[in-house]
Amino acid sequence: MERESYSDPEIAVIMNAKFVSVKVDREERPDVDNIYMTFVEATTGNGGWPMNVWLTPNLKPFVGGTYFPAKDRDGQPVFEKVLLQVADAWKKRRDEIVASSKEITSQLQNFVQSSNSLGQKVSRDILQKAGGIF
Repeated sequence: MERESYSDPEIAVIMNAKFVSVKVDREERPDVDNIYMTFVEATTGNGGWPMNVWLTPNLKPFVGGTYFPAKDRDGQPVFEKVLLQVADAWKKRRDEIVASSKEITSQLQNFVQSSNSLGQKVSRDILQKAGGIF
């Protein structure tokens, strides 16, 4: 995605006009990567890299996914269309998205807390270090 999508001038215009884009180095911040991967896996059923997650201004994730091709490929969602759909949904259904993101993060926090009792990798401390998204 670095070469085919993020560097595409048309996609860059959309990203710069409609989003605040942040790239997280998963090797530098595996704790943050783990949080967003937990969200993507829980909401899409699978995970992987590259990973794309959209957050509310309060840093609550509300949609995410892994690889989105720049061009139509085997019916996968095209990145430009995903960007435009996310921006349109945010514009038209912001209150619904904020409420949903709160519910999603609450459910994930409950999951993480119960998983911690079983010795899982994600902890409440890591969640708080990720910028208070949970």
